[in-house]
Amino acid sequence: MGSNHETADGFVDIVTCPTVLLPIFGGQQAFNEWLFTMPRPFPAEFRLRVVALVRAGKTITRTAEELGVSQAALHGWVRQDKIDRGEIPAASTKGNAELKKAMRRIRELEMEV
Repeated sequence: MGSNHETADGFVDIVTCPTVLLPIFGGQQAFNEWLFTMPRPFPAEFRLRVVALVRAGKTITRTAEELGVSQAALHGWVRQDKIDRGEIPAASTKGNAELKKAMRRIRELEMEV
């Protein structure tokens, strides 16, 4: 770990590293207002790593507890991962994105008519 803001695997922890976030928010006060009022979605990389732990055999209950994630959220991530892998028949994340794009295009075309 090169600095006290790096994680064990070399990533910068953007929440504890002021040089990364403060310029984006325009100062400490604006950052604090955002941090304490906005719900923060977990980054995609984090979700992938957490799902990998469950796929490796760790229980959802224990994983959620250790990482501060709700069990309901973790169940959803695992379910979506199974869908994306084709283990459960449903619309994949990629399929959903393509469907949204197609629906947006249809609306655009309908407005032109």
